[in-house]
Amino acid sequence: MKKLINLFVVVLVLCLCLVLGGCGKKDDNTIVVGTMVTPGEPILKFIEEKYEAKGYKLEWETYNSFEFVNPALSEGTVDVNLFQHEPYLNNYNAANNEDLKVAAKLYDCVYGGYTKKNINSLDEMPEGAKIAVAQDASNLSRCLYILDDAGVIELREGIEGLATIEDIANDNGYEIVTMSTNFIASALDDSDVYLGVVNATFAIAAGLTSDQLLCQEADPEHVNANILACRAEDINEQWLIDLVEVLTSDETAEFIRNEFKGTIIPYFVSYVGKEEK
Repeated sequence: MKKLINLFVVVLVLCLCLVLGGCGKKDDNTIVVGTMVTPGEPILKFIEEKYEAKGYKLEWETYNSFEFVNPALSEGTVDVNLFQHEPYLNNYNAANNEDLKVAAKLYDCVYGGYTKKNINSLDEMPEGAKIAVAQDASNLSRCLYILDDAGVIELREGIEGLATIEDIANDNGYEIVTMSTNFIASALDDSDVYLGVVNATFAIAAGLTSDQLLCQEADPEHVNANILACRAEDINEQWLIDLVEVLTSDETAEFIRNEFKGTIIPYFVSYVGKEEK
């Protein structure tokens, strides 16, 4: 009986070691990035060999929806992610009591109002037309400010923090409809949706072009630049410093300009290997 108990303890310990061992990276040199199919995956494919030349193996997990990418980073499924802007990250941290960090700012995405209707300006939208905007707090605010700047709606004065639907002082007869960011581009096929405020990630994937763009975000301070995010404990790790180095190289900037032809614009700021942001 004692031998059986000892055997059971040994098996239990071995199983526990296997489980715990599976929680980390596959090995010390394999780095996994969580990203969207566009524009993240083409950029990662471009830098793959350059990063491997520094002694690492680069892999990535692609997602179809924003909602799952930060949880994957928090849980350790991926080592970093590339899909969001800093306001979105800040909201995620606040809502989930997390402390994910900005490792680098990498590029600006053209964010604007697209249409598939036979109109050439915002003034041609009929009364009662639906306008699709993002439902998550940071992107909703971003959409509303784009519409406000374009004169489509009027936001109340004195807004502190993020704008919400309740901050619309005048909708000018339009119906503002909120939905997940990954559904906005497809909603443009609906007969009554005349405008969808779409970011570059989904605009590129949906085949939307500048000819269908009726209004566009102005972001001179690059507040909404897309970022590489990491866990707080990794901000000064050498693998991350090396990854940021290849992502912010002149060659990568040239690739982004050539590949996305103005839809994605390189804007590089690194925060790794420094004091925590």
